[in-house]
Amino acid sequence: MSIKQPHDTDLESLLKRTLTDDLPPDVAAGLRERLDRFRERAGEKARRSGAPTFLVRRAAWAAISILMLVSGSLLQGLGSRSPLADRVSAIGTSQTVSRLLATAQTMSCSARVLQDDGSFLIYEITRLENRGTMVVVKGPDGAVREKYEAAEEDLSHAPLLRPVTSILDPAALRDLLSGDWRFIRFSQEGKCHEGTYTSTSPDARMGLEFTIDLCTYLPVRINASESAPLKAGGTGKILWEARFEF
Repeated sequence: MSIKQPHDTDLESLLKRTLTDDLPPDVAAGLRERLDRFRERAGEKARRSGAPTFLVRRAAWAAISILMLVSGSLLQGLGSRSPLADRVSAIGTSQTVSRLLATAQTMSCSARVLQDDGSFLIYEITRLENRGTMVVVKGPDGAVREKYEAAEEDLSHAPLLRPVTSILDPAALRDLLSGDWRFIRFSQEGKCHEGTYTSTSPDARMGLEFTIDLCTYLPVRINASESAPLKAGGTGKILWEARFEF
């Protein structure tokens, strides 16, 4: 007697049916990503070892069963959202964002930084793989104050750039977002969901509230305040705010 083994299309179908309207968007995407990576690794190991295909598929189904049990248990007891599910999803999202920022080569950023007199300076930051980091600093009236460009040297030593050293390139941004994330909310932006989280800067001097595009898993907005925000909107004076494109 033989048992028909499920194909990859069956796996995708099950995953889509199971995840529909049940999991937070970042959890669903994270499970899909992990499943894809698992199947790829399993296939490579099977080809190297000569293991029968049905054994690989059986292992894949076992992994999916575990994922489904874990995700289901996270969402039980407290309605459609669970603090435990939010915590787990925040950890997974932070790890994915960190991994992608580690390999990002290009970035553009527009930031407004509060000055002592209450006015704002505008920073237009561009990071290109072959040219390094370029920064244009503008006053409140839009007039250019300074321009910086460096392929290798560290721009963080320039006095006017000290407020934005943590967002000058993807590597610095990765360090900035390396703290303990707390989930705030999900929202819909076009075809993609966005997740908003809070954390503190590595030196614990700033509270951060930031939004992650859950299609690209890269930051789109960050606000930095004087004190760590305890809920959406924060509790301290906004020191700077920035928008990103990758």
